[in-house]
Amino acid sequence: MKRIISPTFGQVLADNSEGRVDVAGNAFKVESKVFAEYLARRAHANQRERFGGAPYVEHLARIAAAVDGDDAKTVAWLHDIVEDTPITLAALRVLFSPRVAGAVGFLTRKSEFESYNAYIATIARVNIPVVTAVKVADLRDHLRPDGPA
Repeated sequence: MKRIISPTFGQVLADNSEGRVDVAGNAFKVESKVFAEYLARRAHANQRERFGGAPYVEHLARIAAAVDGDDAKTVAWLHDIVEDTPITLAALRVLFSPRVAGAVGFLTRKSEFESYNAYIATIARVNIPVVTAVKVADLRDHLRPDGPA
């Protein structure tokens, strides 16, 4: 069993071969998209949208609602978590499938030195439908008529 200590939750998070997540020793099975929503809501709890000041999780909920499929919804909830919270990509690799963690990795800008054009070019080049769908939904949400997120 792999174990990580979550700085956000102050407890041990782990996964085992059956896809269960142990939180402080209590095993339970949960769908990835449900756990992703829970994790995102906790990790982004005190964040606000840049314009308008709405809770940042509303942006994540709109992205999740705009995409189809469990993997896409899971990735939508997690797409900003590495850039904007203490949660790392290494932690996501433990907690989620390689498919989900990999998609979040492609949606995460590697550093402030990576140009936005290079970041978008990478997303286009990998041509992974879930990554493209979440990024398009993210861009549409940022360009929505009632204000950017």
